Amino acid sequence: MKAFTLIELLIVVAIIAILAAIAVPNFLEAQTRAKVTRTEADMRSVAVALEAYAVDHNVYVLDKLERQAAGATAFEVGTLEILQPLTTPIAYLSSLTATADIFRRQEPFNSLLPGSLGYFIYRNRWLPGDGAVSSDGNYISVEGTLMNWILISFGPDKESSAINMGLPMDFFPISARYDPTNGTISTGDVGRFQ
Repeated sequence: MKAFTLIELLIVVAIIAILAAIAVPNFLEAQTRAKVTRTEADMRSVAVALEAYAVDHNVYVLDKLERQAAGATAFEVGTLEILQPLTTPIAYLSSLTATADIFRRQEPFNSLLPGSLGYFIYRNRWLPGDGAVSSDGNYISVEGTLMNWILISFGPDKESSAINMGLPMDFFPISARYDPTNGTISTGDVGRFQ
């Protein structure tokens, strides 16, 4: 009976190692692409709920700044509390799990920072720094898009690109947007706005 030589076994092990080295990064990139797709789908669900709410009430859900201006405390203006009107008394969303940011930090680095607790950042009547106000008081971006709300996810790098650029959290310039052409885990936030 003929047995394998040590050289033959080493060659087989080397081939398996090379195949694993090729497969593992592709698998990790597929996971990241799937998370980005899920985030975009969740944002789409929340967007539909926000628009349905606005049709019924003639106003979008109040955001953190508007609630604080109305006298709410910091503990009453987390994302779950802000978007609670989307689930009760009329269920525009079946639950607020769709607002969870799967790219959130496991341990919040600042519990007062919106979005650091694992949920999308939501702003109503968002005013981009490079925008202007129209004569009717609505906010318009440079591209001329009317923006009444914005949702932001930290993205695959799990960092807020706007904050890293020294910008407020609700600022979403093109340079802070996630672009997978720079690598699956590139910098940038995933966002959706009206």
